[in-house]
Amino acid sequence: MKPAELFGKRVRAARKTAGLTLEEAAKKAQIHFNHLAQIERGTRRPSFEVIFVLARVLNVSAMSFFVFEREENDAKALRRKTDRLLRALPVGQLGETYRFLKFVVGR
Repeated sequence: MKPAELFGKRVRAARKTAGLTLEEAAKKAQIHFNHLAQIERGTRRPSFEVIFVLARVLNVSAMSFFVFEREENDAKALRRKTDRLLRALPVGQLGETYRFLKFVVGR
């Protein structure tokens, strides 16, 4: 499954958990319901702004749309996985990742 499809599945799951129809969620997010339907099918990629609006409307974190593997709860395992990913990055991407994490964590 492509990343856009996985993203769309996460959006759809969050919408259903919130108990909203496609039309209700789209209206609250102030986007056309066809746009939201395309996002959920993975045929359209949302803008950065739409991701955050959908997260707010569906009462989830924006990051939750990007979690495609099972939730890991072991701190040591998470640190190992994160370290492995970071070590493989070139310095430019490492800097971008740092700034993104700083933004998400809010420090």
